[in-house]
Amino acid sequence: MLNHQKKNIYDLIEAHYLLTILKHLYKKGFFKNPDRPKRIAQYFGNRWLFDLVRKQTDLIGRVNATHCYVSGDYHTYLNSGFLIDKFIDGFNVLEPGGELPLLSVNAERFGQAFEKASAYQNNTIQLSLLKQLGARHLLDLGCGKGKLLYEFCNASANHEGTGIDQNDHLLKAARQQFKSASLKKRITFYKGDVSRVSTYLTKEQIKSVDVIYGASILNEFCEQEETLKRFLIHLRSLFKGKYLIVLDYYGVLNTAKANQRSLQPAYIHDIMQLLSGQGVPFRNRQQWFSIYKQAGCTPVFHFEPEAGKGNNWFIHVVKLGA
Repeated sequence: MLNHQKKNIYDLIEAHYLLTILKHLYKKGFFKNPDRPKRIAQYFGNRWLFDLVRKQTDLIGRVNATHCYVSGDYHTYLNSGFLIDKFIDGFNVLEPGGELPLLSVNAERFGQAFEKASAYQNNTIQLSLLKQLGARHLLDLGCGKGKLLYEFCNASANHEGTGIDQNDHLLKAARQQFKSASLKKRITFYKGDVSRVSTYLTKEQIKSVDVIYGASILNEFCEQEETLKRFLIHLRSLFKGKYLIVLDYYGVLNTAKANQRSLQPAYIHDIMQLLSGQGVPFRNRQQWFSIYKQAGCTPVFHFEPEAGKGNNWFIHVVKLGA
C-alpha cells in the first residue's frame, strides 16, 4: 500500500504474496456479482487467509462469521478486474537479470482487458471535440476495439474512420462489431505500428483525414524526448494543418507528489511504463506543450479533469503545424 514510508524487503515479499492471493480470488470469481455476500470458506479455505487479506487490504469486509463482501470501491470491472487483467496478466516478466525492459506485453491478455473495459468507455468529450473541429474523417491511432470510431461514424452517414492497432485480438473484436454494411464501407482497420502511418494509408486517405486521435499512444514514445518529437514531426509532415487529439496522463514518478495516495493510479502506471521500456510521461502541461512546439506543432486546447488525482489524465488538442 502506498505511503511515504520506504518499503523494506519484508514489505516487498508480503506484497508479492498478497498479490498471489488476489489473483487466486479473481480467478475463482470473487469479484463477480459483488453485491452478493460471499462464503468465506468457498474462497479462502480457512479464516487465517481471510483475516490476512481483510487486515492488510481494503478489498473486503465481514458480514458475519461465515460471509464477507467485496468493498464498494471494487464493484466495477474498471476498479478491480481491469487492473488485474491489464497490469498483472497483461504483461509477461522477461528473463530476470537481463537488460531493460523487464516486462513485455501479453497481447492477447492485454487485448482482452481493454475489450472488456470498452463497455465502460465514455467518449462524450471526444465526440464533442470532433464535432467542434468539424471532423469528417477520423484516424484513430491505437484504436483498440474501435468504439470511438463506431460512435463517430454511427453519428453521421458523412463520417469516415480509419483505425490502426498492433493487437490482433482487439482488431478482430473491432471488425466484428461493425455489422452494418454502411459502416463497413466507411471504416477501415489496419494492423500495424502507429509510427508508420504512411505505410498503411493511401495518399487519398491521408488527404481525406482531418482529425487524428491517440489515446495512451504518445506516452509509449516517452523513453526519449527525441523519439516523441520525431513521431510528432512525422505526423505533421503527413497531416499538416490538421488536428491531433491527445488523451494521455501526466507522469508522477519523478515528482515530489509521487507517493500521494490520490495519485496512486498514475504512480502504478508509471512503474509499468518504466519496466516495459516505454518511459515515464512528462509531468505537466508545460513540458508536453514544449515538445509539441519543438516539433513545429501548436497546442490549441487542454482539458484536465483529473489534475493532481487519480490517473492524472488530460486531453490536448494540437494543430499539426504553426
